[in-house]
Amino acid sequence: LTFSVLEQLSFLAPSDYRPDDLAYIRPRVRALTCTSNAMAPLARELGGAVEPGWDETARAQLRAELDGYYAHLYGLTRLELRYILDPQEVLGPDFPGETFRVLKDNERRALGEYRTGRLVLAAYDALAENPRFRDEVPQRACTVRPFLEAAQPAANKATS
Repeated sequence: LTFSVLEQLSFLAPSDYRPDDLAYIRPRVRALTCTSNAMAPLARELGGAVEPGWDETARAQLRAELDGYYAHLYGLTRLELRYILDPQEVLGPDFPGETFRVLKDNERRALGEYRTGRLVLAAYDALAENPRFRDEVPQRACTVRPFLEAAQPAANKATS
C-alpha cells in the first residue's frame, strides 16, 4: 500500500466519530469479531466479553446495521445506497454495471432473495429516524441522481 493509494481511500478520521457513533459501532464489531477466547483481549478493549457461537442470521443483521450506519456517516442518500447495493435494481436489468454479484447470486440461490440488500436498506431506513441522523437526511444532496436520470428515465421515479 503506497502513500498515494492511501491518500485516495475514503475513510473517516478517528476524530470524525462521536461518542454515540462508537456506542453503536463497538458492540456490533465485538459481536462479529470476538467469537473465540483468542479474541478476549480485543473484546475487553471494545468494552465487553467474547460472544461465542456463530448465528449467521444474527451476523447478517449486525453487518447490515453497520453498513446502514456507515452509509449515514458517509452522507449517502437512500437512492445512492440502493445504487451501490444493486445498480440494476435502480436502473433496470439492462444496465451493464453490477456490484456484489457473487453475494447476490449466492443469497438468491440459498435464501431466495438478496437478503443483504433488504437488510441494509431496512437498517438505513430505521437509522434515518435516529436523532443522530434525522435532521441531516432531508438535507443530503444525491450526487448520482443526474447520472441516474440521464441513464434511464425510470430513475426519475426512484425514491431518494
